Amino acid sequence: MTRWIGVFVAVAAITAAGPVAAQEKGARPGSVEMTIVPGGGLFFVGGSAESRFRNYNVGGSVAFNVNDIIGLEAESNVALGVYHQRLAVGNVSMMEAPPNLVDVNGDVTFSVPGGTHHTIPYAAVGLGSLVLLTHTDLGVGASKMFLTANAGGGLKWYANGRWGLRADYRLVTVQSSDQAPEFFGREGRIAHRFYGGVILNLVD
Repeated sequence: MTRWIGVFVAVAAITAAGPVAAQEKGARPGSVEMTIVPGGGLFFVGGSAESRFRNYNVGGSVAFNVNDIIGLEAESNVALGVYHQRLAVGNVSMMEAPPNLVDVNGDVTFSVPGGTHHTIPYAAVGLGSLVLLTHTDLGVGASKMFLTANAGGGLKWYANGRWGLRADYRLVTVQSSDQAPEFFGREGRIAHRFYGGVILNLVD
């Protein structure tokens, strides 16, 4: 009985090895990729007078890989204020969910040589805009747009030639505005953004 179990395991291993090898052969980036972001976070560190807060991040991006190293990417994310936090507006402190934010960026990515056939590390820099949406309880009576810059990087892992997974981190800087509401944006802000996403290769 033990002998037949050993034979069965050996045959199963050989049978499985064929599809796995074929899968590895095609595991690579496409020339056009879409990333779907089901979850992440945007964390604003505290300014001298403005609150620190965190939002839940969802969104996606489309990238055109010029070659094996350089890529051009357009991304759009929504940072949702779903957590009640201790926030301040001037001298008034309250427990409230922060405003929702819309983040749009154009990035250049640089894939790092030396990654495995499945895994590709990359660096990224970009410019964009951040829109603070209306939140009357925090004194944000109308939407306000701020210019942003980001820098960071991440790791892409490809299961095959059709899809993969991605982890991304960016340090985001937000330019201040004299016309900003008292809650946010009258001083330059810094945020940490991270997410996990699913990559779909649209064009080989």
